[in-house]
Amino acid sequence: MLGTRISARIIGIGGCAALLVVCAAGRLLADDTPVEAIRLDYHAPGECPSRDVFSAQVFGRTPHARVAQDNERARAFAVRLTVTPERADGEVTIRDLDDSVSTRKVRGRTCDEVVLALALVTALAIDPTASMAPIPLAPAAASPPGDAAATVDAFVPTDTGALPPEVDAALALPPPNVEHETQPVAARLVQRPFAALSIALRTSLFPDVATQGAVALGFELDRGDILSPEVRGLFVAALTDDATTSLGRARYAYFGGRVDGCPIRLRPAASLDLRPCVALETGQFSARGLDIPDSQRSSRLWLELSALARVRYRPGIGGLFVELDAALELPLIRDRYIVDPPGTVIFRPPPFGGSGTLGLGWDL
Repeated sequence: MLGTRISARIIGIGGCAALLVVCAAGRLLADDTPVEAIRLDYHAPGECPSRDVFSAQVFGRTPHARVAQDNERARAFAVRLTVTPERADGEVTIRDLDDSVSTRKVRGRTCDEVVLALALVTALAIDPTASMAPIPLAPAAASPPGDAAATVDAFVPTDTGALPPEVDAALALPPPNVEHETQPVAARLVQRPFAALSIALRTSLFPDVATQGAVALGFELDRGDILSPEVRGLFVAALTDDATTSLGRARYAYFGGRVDGCPIRLRPAASLDLRPCVALETGQFSARGLDIPDSQRSSRLWLELSALARVRYRPGIGGLFVELDAALELPLIRDRYIVDPPGTVIFRPPPFGGSGTLGLGWDL
């Protein structure tokens, strides 16, 4: 009995000693884990948690991160959030020391949810052993560890999937202390399809101003800079129009198709796009007399080239956008429509005309 008790005590003491050794080794290993210097760039609407709150969420999950010095090479994390009445969207763009870029996106019901998720994603990207325990959303009591606060300017959030110039600048690394330069990352190309409905007033199609409706499908190749082309195809149809002449009334109708190409995009504001475009349109133009004796229906090919300026505004409601177009139209076929006899011309398209268009669209 005594030998059994002594053995049990020895086993217990040995187990405790082993546990202490494991804990001490783990503590030593944790203490030996290097502390990584990072840069945080954060931008969110006013109703979202502040930058200090986000930083506290990140640095509160890992002791192995600090804010980088001004000229210190470090990984950069750019965080942006957008909020609509239906949801909140956020993403963190990470630029590594080799200039490779990756983006992780989060969607939630509220901005608080998205901030908590983005902070956890950021902390785990810095330290895979970072704590996943919930941390209450509260203002940071002190600055994150480090000798200097982050000084990267905030960027303006946009609807493009590519890196805006402001984000690219915010993620820029100091020059490396090596003899060769790191190759820059190629711009990301994001294809954004959309659909749109529009109504237009045209001066070159009928004797009077014609009212025309159109349905469009297209896509934008967004590179995050001025070279972000857009292409769309439209089905167009003009409401019939009756014109009175000295010989009687005539009725006109038109339907056709058009292709628009817009090679560049100017963005004076995050929600506003300006595009110069060219368009080629073809269709069928028809005319017939209503109370002209022995009148006949005549259908002819219509071909037109246009130069237009397009303004697009995004109000921040899902993928909704509003467009205004102003176009200078050049008919390439100008058939004459006559009554014979006596050979009177009742209509011929003018050498050039104009149009104005109002449209509503949605990013698919």
